[in-house]
This record gives sequence, C-alpha cells and structure tokens, in this order.
Amino acid sequence: MIVVRGYARLHPDDMAAARAIASWMVTETRRENGCIDYAFAEDLLEPGLIRVSELYRDEAALALHLGSPLMARFNAELGKLRVLGVKVVAYTAAGERVLMGG
Repeated sequence: MIVVRGYARLHPDDMAAARAIASWMVTETRRENGCIDYAFAEDLLEPGLIRVSELYRDEAALALHLGSPLMARFNAELGKLRVLGVKVVAYTAAGERVLMGG
C-alpha cells in the first residue's frame, strides 16, 4: 500500500474556489482503479490550510493517478488560486492495524 499525506496552504479568500475544485477531484479520484481512499479536509484551526490524505493499492495505482488527465486538470485549476505552499509525500506501508473502531 502507498499512503500519501500532505497539505496545501491557500489564501483564505480562495477557499470557496478550492472547495469546488476539491469536490470534483475527490469524487473522480475515488473512482480510479487502485484508489482505496482519497480525502481533502480543511484544518479547523488554520484558515486556508487543506490537509491531504490518500491511500493506494500500490505504486502502479499512484502512478496512474499522478499521470491522469484528471490530475493535470486539478493542477491547472489549483494554479489559478493563490497557493502559498504545498507539500505532499508518499510512504510505503506494509500493512495496517486498527487502533480504534471497526
């Protein structure tokens, strides 16, 4: 499994536009083969901060996502906003262990 974590820091006035972009991106990416989970969330304490959380079956699924026309469109739309910083990192995971809940 591949775990992707990161953030995008935007000008707070651009958050409404970011929500619209993120909404279709999340919906479409969740349909991709090999995508197990894909989510964006606004940070409750930092206006303009979006947290990124993704989970893919394997490197091939992540590569497919990163090279997709959907990703190109997302990056083009994001480029129209005042992006103050972005960092997204992929990690390999050998398995999982439930810590809480079912």
